[in-house]
Amino acid sequence: MVWLYQDYQKETAYTVKHQLHQQIVKFMDDVIFREKQRNQAALEKFISTVMQEIFREIDSHTKLQYDGNLVLLLSYYIYHYSLKGINLTDFFDGEFTTFVKKNYQTELNQITPLLPEIEKRLDVSFTQADQLLFALFFSTLNYEVKSNEINAIMIAHGYATASSIANVCNRMLGNAVFTSIDMPVESTIFDISEKVVHYLEEYSVKQGILVLVDMGSLNMIYEQLKQNINQPILFIDQLSTPLALEVGNLIQQDRSLNEIAESMEEVVVPNVQLYQPKKSKKKAIITTCFSGLGVAIQIQKLLYDCLEDILEVDILPIEFAELQTSGLSEAFLSQYDVLSVIGTNDVHIPEMKFVYLENIISGNGNTQLKEIFENLLSEAEIREVNDRLVKNFSLIRVLESLTILDTKRIMEVIENCIQDLERRLALRLSNARKVAIYVHVACMVERLIRHAEITDFPDLEKFAFEHEKEIRVIQDIFSVLEPIYSVTIPLEEICYIYNILYLD
Repeated sequence: MVWLYQDYQKETAYTVKHQLHQQIVKFMDDVIFREKQRNQAALEKFISTVMQEIFREIDSHTKLQYDGNLVLLLSYYIYHYSLKGINLTDFFDGEFTTFVKKNYQTELNQITPLLPEIEKRLDVSFTQADQLLFALFFSTLNYEVKSNEINAIMIAHGYATASSIANVCNRMLGNAVFTSIDMPVESTIFDISEKVVHYLEEYSVKQGILVLVDMGSLNMIYEQLKQNINQPILFIDQLSTPLALEVGNLIQQDRSLNEIAESMEEVVVPNVQLYQPKKSKKKAIITTCFSGLGVAIQIQKLLYDCLEDILEVDILPIEFAELQTSGLSEAFLSQYDVLSVIGTNDVHIPEMKFVYLENIISGNGNTQLKEIFENLLSEAEIREVNDRLVKNFSLIRVLESLTILDTKRIMEVIENCIQDLERRLALRLSNARKVAIYVHVACMVERLIRHAEITDFPDLEKFAFEHEKEIRVIQDIFSVLEPIYSVTIPLEEICYIYNILYLD
């Protein structure tokens, strides 16, 4: 893994993480295959049993869905390395350690409460290298929390009170809806507020947060919290299993915090308080691309360069599919004043300005830039931003930023393909569409080289049947790329090229 990092460290963090992920999965598969082929020693079996118990306990009241393979891998590692005192710290140079700490913060947060419990039950001590490796192992988890689902936590006084209720509710709801926090009986309102703040620091809370508490003044808790939250927060007191099940059902129906508050107020018994964040909204620009988050991140970097020292704005890369499916939530919009969405395809979010990346590259986005920044920047500053965009978003610069390919060579091949497309499909492509083809196809080739091709396309068979003639031509034209780069272009990628050619 360290060697991989050294080989790819000049690439984007997304690329490095993809390479590390493949290596970890391969290692995991090798370990699991070997372990299933041999008899475990008694101590190994004991470690596996204890680890399963720990994971089951944590799994019952968190949003994490652990699998048996990860438990087996961690048990293997503890038996063969940690218990034998083998220290791998020397393998972790400073740069790699910094990279893991920066890019695997979620995983490091996940293992923070886990490691002390393992150390206590197995009488073992973990080094920093162990912690970093565990974080990398955890990055392979395919736990899925719906991106549009509200985060919900239960807080109750008493040993295992909240976790017991959360365990029952999560099992009855068939999904890990609730996270739980058990508080000592003597805990104060300040202690509860501190726990909520810590939760907000640990987890990505896009849609707002719902807090079920057993007792305590909600206004007093909020007063402690209000300077630390940027998202809407809904408090409901008098926590009980029936109440939590009702709330859990509403969350699974994708109800907003406002809708849940209105529904629960009809119950009368609990005290319900919905608070909106006090902090002023941050300015934000969203970048997106259906080719993948990696491209959106590169667009983000180029935009930061263009706006540096002129305008302070958050530039947020978001998955195209997530935007198309869920749009922007109330919680997100309460936190950010979105100036524009910039990408390769319009996600059609109502009342949201969209700028095509190809318009910026081709220099046709002047009017849209004025609309975005007219109330924030002077005319001179807007001209400066535009000049930087022209410089930073030249086609060659963009392709060099998005891929590791020989830019001159790939552009020549794509240029010939575009000429064939226009001739064989009787098209007259605008400069903007040509730019979109250059960007998309170059990124596609790199994805295929890295075995990270797009594998999803809505109603693929029906779409391919309805546009069979054009798709055959597109396949034939772009097949020239396959022997050059030793790749095979799947049908899904061909269909996306069709959309670029024909869709508005």
